[in-house]
Amino acid sequence: MTQQTELGIVVALRPEWEAVSSMLDAASEREVVGRQVRFGCLSDLSVAVIRAGFGKTMAAGGAQALIDCCRPRLLVDSGTAGALTDRLDIGDVVLSRQVTDGDLAVDWARTLALDEEAAEGLGALFAQTCQTNGRMLTTEHTVRSAAERARLAGEGFDSVDWETFAVIKTAQVNEVPCLSVRVISDRADDQVAVDFMGQAVQYYERLVAALRRTADILSSGSLPDLVWRHGSRQ
Repeated sequence: MTQQTELGIVVALRPEWEAVSSMLDAASEREVVGRQVRFGCLSDLSVAVIRAGFGKTMAAGGAQALIDCCRPRLLVDSGTAGALTDRLDIGDVVLSRQVTDGDLAVDWARTLALDEEAAEGLGALFAQTCQTNGRMLTTEHTVRSAAERARLAGEGFDSVDWETFAVIKTAQVNEVPCLSVRVISDRADDQVAVDFMGQAVQYYERLVAALRRTADILSSGSLPDLVWRHGSRQ
């Protein structure tokens, strides 16, 4: 059954799903292809938030399920990410303009980037809310050590997660506009587990604020055309 929705949000984990869907008014819930989806309203928009599960395969499946169910005007990849550079701290919200699949061997297919006009437009719209020049690495290898984080930062990445590339690629294939809006949950150090659990309430509040801003921009009609293209990393 199709339920037309204006904003679709894909998250991996239950705490992310609970935090993000808590901002919805008149919320209801149902299962879609074995995944929990919460429907509601935000900024006069109809919104659906799906808990896709952990990793790229689950993320792609969740994104496809939400597209098939709701065909949103905008799909947002959301949740947490780890910092790879000291320029990012816990609670910083990152809007990625480039994402690379670190597990793919085919170089031309590894990176998706927003075109320059869209990236600049988002930079202006989100200037007070997010860091908008994000270069995300998606990999199912857990990056734990400060040394490895520093190495990846030296390769041009500033954050790392397990799902973003899969969500954006699925949206691209389906010709659905897509953004990635994630909050930093752990610093570029050796304390990933301590960081991740220690400040969850505060960083989820900042993520929700950024998603509210996303809904406001979509509602206003000022969102630029979001074109993602394959290409080499910049």
